[in-house]
Amino acid sequence: LNGGVKSDFQAKRWPWWQELVNLLLGEVQFVQIGSMEHLHRPLKGVINLIGQTDQRQLIRLCWHAQGVVCGTTFLMHLAAALEKPAVVVAGGREPRSWNSYPRQVLLSNVGALPCCASTACWKSRVVKIGDGAEQDQSLCERPVLLEDPVGACMAMIRPETVADAVRAYYTGGVLSH
Repeated sequence: LNGGVKSDFQAKRWPWWQELVNLLLGEVQFVQIGSMEHLHRPLKGVINLIGQTDQRQLIRLCWHAQGVVCGTTFLMHLAAALEKPAVVVAGGREPRSWNSYPRQVLLSNVGALPCCASTACWKSRVVKIGDGAEQDQSLCERPVLLEDPVGACMAMIRPETVADAVRAYYTGGVLSH
């Protein structure tokens, strides 16, 4: 599970990672990964390997994993390369065609909101962070101001939906217990 985001692309943030882990507690053992330079909230009920894997170790970890849960990030592409099932929380920032792979469920809201009605919005941030970067001018049109602000397209994806997508790999027979 990679539930973090780069600070310059906070529009990819999904607020419900802990709720997802709680829903699947006892069914799925999550290993949380990610770079220390990125924004990761450590989760309860997971094996925490944030900042503890280099790329080789991450590839090995993914190879031995049954599947992956993440946002649009390197891990989803790695899972595709290794033909691992993945559930990807995508929202409306990027088009489906950029992020669709066989064996992956892409939870996209492109088409569901006016800001991404016909195509992805490509916004970088939900709120300005004042670092002088050009991303401060690429702001979400529908921010949801939670503890960590997120775009409406991400807040709309409920943890129950993601949990059901993970469970589908088991009930569908792709993964065995």
